[in-house]
Amino acid sequence: MMNKIILALALTSVFASNTIADTKKDVLIGVWKVTNGVTYIPDGTTRTQQPRESLIVFTKTHYSFNMAGGGKAHPPSETVFRPTDAEQSARYKTLLINAGKYEIKGDKLIIHPSFALVPEYVGGSGEFTIGEENGVLTLDWIKILSVDGEPDPASAQGVHWKYFLVPVAD
Repeated sequence: MMNKIILALALTSVFASNTIADTKKDVLIGVWKVTNGVTYIPDGTTRTQQPRESLIVFTKTHYSFNMAGGGKAHPPSETVFRPTDAEQSARYKTLLINAGKYEIKGDKLIIHPSFALVPEYVGGSGEFTIGEENGVLTLDWIKILSVDGEPDPASAQGVHWKYFLVPVAD
């Protein structure tokens, strides 16, 4: 509870005053869990997701974004540590995984993946708006570009994904 209060105070002061990028970076540094996400579609509809597993890590220079969606948990592989092609495919479709360097520009977090589940994202970029709602850190993923600068089809049409993050307790 105390961590949430400290987080709320830190985020309120950082985002209300719109101070330098280093201060925002200091707020990000740590280990986070995604509590929920919302997909915003240009026609005004939304879709809420409850990730099953998630872990987002920010250091001073790098990030790692790992999330498994898809509703219910996947059952263990039929053979422990030896999933079938079908089991791997089912799991793959629910994962969001990338890691690399990041930078802060104003209220934007810009990631530069050097590793990603989707190969064309390596060397590309993603842009998030950093925010705070009710003491919870928000990352609103508004732009996704491949290594060749080609936009992700959904984000090019105005779809964006807002994630709500809370710090992971030690």
